[in-house]
Amino acid sequence: MTRRYPPVIAHTVVCADPRPPVARVPFPAPLVTSREPWPDDVPVPSSVKELCADGVVEGWQFRRTYSRGFMPHATTGRPGAEKHLIAVRLGGHRQTARQAYAVYERPVRGKTWAWASVWIWGPALPPFGLRNVTTLRTFLGTWQYDDAAMLAWVDWMRLKGRDVSEAV
Repeated sequence: MTRRYPPVIAHTVVCADPRPPVARVPFPAPLVTSREPWPDDVPVPSSVKELCADGVVEGWQFRRTYSRGFMPHATTGRPGAEKHLIAVRLGGHRQTARQAYAVYERPVRGKTWAWASVWIWGPALPPFGLRNVTTLRTFLGTWQYDDAAMLAWVDWMRLKGRDVSEAV
């Protein structure tokens, strides 16, 4: 038995918007891009130096870059407060193709730096955001884990909502 449904009738409603069009303001360009050389007047914070050193001890190569600009607001997309940003990228390990990055940030008018974004990924490891840089330091020491062990490690953290360093 075949069901028959009534035909669908489309209605078009046209309403004039009484509001004037909003002029779009272009997003401000970065004041310093990460492609530019590190500015002489910006010292490398000790936390960044320590993370890079920890990576080197475990056999990772690092690249750190500086930028300064206005990050988009998380919900509105509008330009936020001006910030200093330092990215630390880790990869180039002879034993694994996994990679990681962490972003250290500080408002231009503020004094306190904080790790804002920490991610890991690899050929068999989908991108995964870590809770903090302590977890990243633990990850740097797991280069010898095979792909199955690494995935289990990340799944354990995801399911339990715990820090990876607790599982090692």
